Amino acid sequence: MSIISIAYFFVVCFCFGYSITFFLKKPDNNIENFFMSLGFGLGVFPIVGVILNILNIPIYWPIFLFLSLIIPFYSILKKGIPKISFSKPSLKIKKSSLYIIIVLIMSTIFFLVYHHGAFVYPYLEDDDPWFHAEGVKYIKETHKISLDPELTEYLGKYYLEPYPPGYDIIMGTIHQLNNNVIWTLKFFNVLLISLIGILFYFFAITFLKSREKALLATFFLLVIPCFMGHFIWASTLAILLFFPAFYALERIEKDWKWMIPAMVAIAAMIMTQMSNPFIFGIMFAVYFLVNSISKKKILWKIILAGFLGAMIGFSLFWIPAVAKFGLETAAGRNSVNLKDLGSIAAKNAGGGAVYTWSDFIIARTVSKMDNPTGIGFFYLSCLYSHCSYLFLAG
Repeated sequence: MSIISIAYFFVVCFCFGYSITFFLKKPDNNIENFFMSLGFGLGVFPIVGVILNILNIPIYWPIFLFLSLIIPFYSILKKGIPKISFSKPSLKIKKSSLYIIIVLIMSTIFFLVYHHGAFVYPYLEDDDPWFHAEGVKYIKETHKISLDPELTEYLGKYYLEPYPPGYDIIMGTIHQLNNNVIWTLKFFNVLLISLIGILFYFFAITFLKSREKALLATFFLLVIPCFMGHFIWASTLAILLFFPAFYALERIEKDWKWMIPAMVAIAAMIMTQMSNPFIFGIMFAVYFLVNSISKKKILWKIILAGFLGAMIGFSLFWIPAVAKFGLETAAGRNSVNLKDLGSIAAKNAGGGAVYTWSDFIIARTVSKMDNPTGIGFFYLSCLYSHCSYLFLAG
């Protein structure tokens, strides 16, 4: 059933992504459109799951499949089946295609390395992975994410409401097609991590206006020691959604309709994890301010997309969660102590680990369980050399 689970993942995510972008003018590159549709689809998936739960409709794999195929079938009925033309094979490869091939090779190697690391032992790591396994099993068996507020203190640390359930919704739905929760979590977590590099590349092309710079940036992202580990947690999906969001934001000034996929990615991020959307918010503010200053005007469409995306996320999940569980319980389940708000800024990492400056700079051979630490001296020296070159050239 693993092949069916993988096929289901790609079909549903692509079709969801296609559904919220089919009315937009997209690049001519089919590979770019395919992977960005996957990225946007991974944003639609959690939102659909939360809405289904609100409507008391089961979170069940055939329902997601049916909903994802509505717009693609409508498009086929309206435009007809796209004609596939075959041309004589050519040994010449465009530079743009070559760069994409290189990115795909890098991401494949990345996937194989992380896949080996994840499956070299048969069990899950302590803490988050086991709690996600509980939530995924709960969704598989009950077809819902709702928990009884009176029983939450006895249910363990489920990553379901009032914790943002986006990651478990995707994993739980896929797990309905197979009987191995450990394989489901390990394989698809690694797959999501590997997709980050590809999604980042296509965003970087749009942002940097250079395929060469985008390729170099993607390489540095994938080789940086502290980029990500194969640890299973909701941060994987939340970080992935950064790049579809920024990809859409980059296009809003030319076509305001790109606000829709941008809002979806931002809303899904908020329904997936708590701290990473906060980090995205800081990056979003810097992005907005720098762009507004450089273009000498306030980019209202960008700020509106961010505001509406946040409102969707809070309206569909956070406000109902607080109303149901209470502010103190909802905050507590997300590791926030309302009686000591200052602890948020000084909060230790998972498992009580405290990070120092050396953890950010030195890449050690023995690192943290959840995420490797350290940028590494080689990476820092390259960054220093590049900045020095730009300074001298300027």
